[in-house]
Amino acid sequence: MDLNASHITEVVDHKKSTKQRLDAFDGQSTRSCVAVETLEEKVKIAKADIRELNIQLDESWMMCAAMTDVVALLPDLREEMEVIRLQLPILQRIVGNGQAPTQEYTPRLKIPEPCTYDRAHDAKEVENFLFDMEQYFLAANIENGTRRVTTAAMYLGRDAKLWWRTKYADIQANKVQIDT
Repeated sequence: MDLNASHITEVVDHKKSTKQRLDAFDGQSTRSCVAVETLEEKVKIAKADIRELNIQLDESWMMCAAMTDVVALLPDLREEMEVIRLQLPILQRIVGNGQAPTQEYTPRLKIPEPCTYDRAHDAKEVENFLFDMEQYFLAANIENGTRRVTTAAMYLGRDAKLWWRTKYADIQANKVQIDT
């Protein structure tokens, strides 16, 4: 065999071997870059997860603190319940003996409404209207002066109602004041 031919074959084989190694290195390099990019994405996701977990941890700490406050109140509540438990039989005996204050039963009555006052200039008619209104207020249990005036105004008619409307407008405009 020719020495030159063997040397050329060796160089060609060496060249092929170097090219193959270079191609293999390129492939390995590409795979490494993809792996690094994948790892970077996973690190970003992990950081976001860690931030979310930190938020959840803070919320858990706040709930734990609130629960601790509630647990601290439990002994006081137990004490109050024990006091109430001790008072209950006493209160039941009082109610059972009829010693508790009872509200007087008052049947519901239909109260007749007073007649309306129109415009009579007769003193007797005015006196009767005022007496009827007083009796109505007593029966209906209307004690408040303002409510009495408002209720009485509902039983005015014709000229009396017209007079009251002008008076009421003056009251609303703060021109006149009625003391009840």
